[in-house]
Amino acid sequence: MGSTNLGTILQNGSPVISTFPQMMNARWYYVDPENGANGNSGDADNPLATIAAAYDKCVSGRGDVVALRGGPTSGGTTGHSARLSETLTWSKHNTHLIGLGAPTKVGQRARITGESTGATFTPLIKVTGSGCIFANFAIFHDYGVDPVCIEVEGDRNYFENVNIQGMGVAAGGDDAAACSLLLDGAEECTFRGCVIGLDTIERSTTNAEIEFVGGSKRIIFEDCEIISFADNAGHLFVKIDGSADIDRYIIFRNCTFINAVESTATTMTQAMDVHNSCGGMVLLHNCVMVGATDWAAADNGNVFISNAAATAGTSGLAVAVTR
Repeated sequence: MGSTNLGTILQNGSPVISTFPQMMNARWYYVDPENGANGNSGDADNPLATIAAAYDKCVSGRGDVVALRGGPTSGGTTGHSARLSETLTWSKHNTHLIGLGAPTKVGQRARITGESTGATFTPLIKVTGSGCIFANFAIFHDYGVDPVCIEVEGDRNYFENVNIQGMGVAAGGDDAAACSLLLDGAEECTFRGCVIGLDTIERSTTNAEIEFVGGSKRIIFEDCEIISFADNAGHLFVKIDGSADIDRYIIFRNCTFINAVESTATTMTQAMDVHNSCGGMVLLHNCVMVGATDWAAADNGNVFISNAAATAGTSGLAVAVTR
């Protein structure tokens, strides 16, 4: 058993992933969307062109890694993006996807999206495998019908420094079934240092940046930013509106929720819609929220905020939420 230290990729002086566990017989497959070819071996000197080609070479449970090269760093450059032509179903266990580029938190140039004409499928990535690591890349979805950027069904998966940008086109922002991140029956997953959502496209209906369904349980968000640009007061950061959407607990620790009200976004009625018998509780520890009137307007008693209840208009709100 060994480990690969990714400490040369730093964020605030610390490694993006301080110690990356690697099985002794694991393989690394490199992807370069601009210069690679799918007939190559996939080693560092002979990269593949697509993530799908690299993923096909991986063996479930072996600890294999798909390493995506980041593109140019000049402003707005997206030509290097890894483009998917259909949903990438990540079903292999203990199989990892790592971006090799500057570890910025927003818009990393190790970037995944749909075809250049706009994605025509959803989700972009569906994670059904368990025990996988996803780190240091951005994923952008601009499909207009029920768009979901990443859907997670597998258990004990880990996301670090991933920018999950859903509803990247106006039609998607108008779709009530849309979200950036969907957790469907997932258990014991962790999101650390991720940015979830998008503040460049208006959300004009009652959709959410993060949605839970299927009794998802023990999901932890740490040091994450959940961002949005609401054009409808009913839009949400988090949707848990079904009676069996979660189980046990969902934790947000040191997270910041930002609706761009200082940039003309509409103030949301509440940050999250949590069903009164959803099957679990939401715990908010040391979190800040701007751009919604309440954390949870119904105040069903299943949202807990750093030693205070989610009392309407008071607990846990940032200063000057509305003007």
